[in-house]
Amino acid sequence: MLQGLFIGKAKNTRVEFLRFLPVGGVTSVIDFGILIILTEHFEVHYLLSAAVGFLAGQVWSYFMCVNWVFATCSVDGHTTRFGTFLLISMVGLAITEFFLWYFTEIAGLYYLLSKIIASAVAFLLLFFIRKKVLFS
Repeated sequence: MLQGLFIGKAKNTRVEFLRFLPVGGVTSVIDFGILIILTEHFEVHYLLSAAVGFLAGQVWSYFMCVNWVFATCSVDGHTTRFGTFLLISMVGLAITEFFLWYFTEIAGLYYLLSKIIASAVAFLLLFFIRKKVLFS
């Protein structure tokens, strides 16, 4: 069981989702790290910092999704595959930015707490959209 979880092609959606968890964790470290550095140290507005961090994390996520998380890809060619992945990521970025703005500006939460909520929503949506559109 553990070997199938970490080594070889994923056998089913459950294994793919379990593989997506640590990939999402590293993606979040990249994302949050850039957000915090840009916002706290360089005084970049938190929404711009969040977009830069999110997109940087997506580069890592793309590499891992294509090479480890998902067993098959329904799109041929690296350029087309990356372009499709990026388009789906833009949906995640829009969701993240909206929730981040809403919970920070309207609900009055600290921007990092808002980012945690936004990231959780985007994480789940991105997995299922990517699975359906790109890795079916």
